Amino acid sequence: MGVHFQFAQQKVYYEHLTDDTRAEDFFSTLSTVRPRRNRWIFPSEERPVEVINLVRTVGKAILGELNYTRADEVDQAALATVLVVTDLTDPAGIKLAQEALQFIVSDISQSISFVALC
Repeated sequence: MGVHFQFAQQKVYYEHLTDDTRAEDFFSTLSTVRPRRNRWIFPSEERPVEVINLVRTVGKAILGELNYTRADEVDQAALATVLVVTDLTDPAGIKLAQEALQFIVSDISQSISFVALC
């Protein structure tokens, strides 16, 4: 992720990336990004990818009240936050939570928060 931000900073500096550039277009067309979201998601007309706006769905106040944790106490703000929305009563949901925790342990610049579905 850090490499992408350095690349974006260079593009801004050389004015190849401006206020008129859509961020999703910029990041999704980088050479290191797969043409599909990942190997398990294949959008189609019958099964489109559904994007949920959490601010509209659960409310901005609730998102502001989430507790975030990091692998280590670091003075600087997290570069990104992983928001894990999962069912913690399901073994697959527990596995997803464990993998997310392993991820932030490997990268202390990230923070994590959980939204448990019941």
